[in-house]
Amino acid sequence: MNVDSAPNMMPRSWQKLDPFNNPSAPSGPIFMPEYTNANEQASAKLAEEARGYFEKGVSTRETGDSYVKVTVFLATVLLLTALSQRFESFGPRATIVAVASLLLIISTYWILTLPRA
Repeated sequence: MNVDSAPNMMPRSWQKLDPFNNPSAPSGPIFMPEYTNANEQASAKLAEEARGYFEKGVSTRETGDSYVKVTVFLATVLLLTALSQRFESFGPRATIVAVASLLLIISTYWILTLPRA
């Protein structure tokens, strides 16, 4: 029985138990077994919905963090490419370009495998 649907019925059934003289009677109508609180049920439903939104937000934040990491890797590729042009000899220039190429390959893989909105 929902209190909202029958507001007068619950106090009457509680009063039939003679709560003022009967110590074993429930201390109020809300402690009756028939009592259900519609607001409590709605609250539980909204809490579950909020939990779902929170989990989706956490997942979206983690995806965003991954994209920021890729952006930092790509910026490092640009930095290393510019730095390699400063060296006159072939050895250091080739090493830095090789590291930049490796970072570019890793970044490209991440971009292709990360989820999209």
